Amino acid sequence: MELLKFISNHNDDIKKVMLGNALKNHQMTASKIQRQLTSVCAHLTTKKIIAKIVRDKQPFSLLIDESHDVAVKEQMAIVFRYVDKISCVIECFIGIVHIKNTSAKSLKIAIDVFFVKYGLSLTSLWGQGYDGASNMRGEFNGLKTLMLRENKFVFYIHCFSHQLQLTLVKVMGRGLNQECIIKQPGDTRWGSHIGTIHSVINLFSSVVGVLRVIEIEGDD
Repeated sequence: MELLKFISNHNDDIKKVMLGNALKNHQMTASKIQRQLTSVCAHLTTKKIIAKIVRDKQPFSLLIDESHDVAVKEQMAIVFRYVDKISCVIECFIGIVHIKNTSAKSLKIAIDVFFVKYGLSLTSLWGQGYDGASNMRGEFNGLKTLMLRENKFVFYIHCFSHQLQLTLVKVMGRGLNQECIIKQPGDTRWGSHIGTIHSVINLFSSVVGVLRVIEIEGDD
């Protein structure tokens, strides 16, 4: 609705036939129509991003994370990461794909369908980055392994943010007689991370101190 109002307020020709000036059955304000418009915008934006990657023959990396929405339906977020012609690292959020479940096989099928839909090939994929869950990085049946079976150059990197998250959960989320601690979220779920971020900001110097101790004295 905000986008329709914006376009209407900045183009007199469109304003004549939109919203209050449109026919009562053609104002494009119904929720179903709004969802369709949003879907079309998302599809065209995604198509344009991918077309640039394909046109410039850019090798790219695939970043994936799975979660569930407010309706408790499983979904997969897709991000492409690549280096452009002037050596700038570009990260593009490509979209969210609903999946049957979060097994490695389901994730791989969803990726294959997505690549076919936009005319992409796994041969152009030079990297993959996920969290450390078993369905992602499993040595035998994880998504990482399924991808490597088709392209041995799709090197896997465990998400650094996720590694730091796991470290903070293990080291700073426990202890007695503490006036303030890092709020402990789920190990692999990111829904409650705003609380963690606020805690890290408030305890930043302590967090840095603990990480230095881990660097010097930690066995793993």
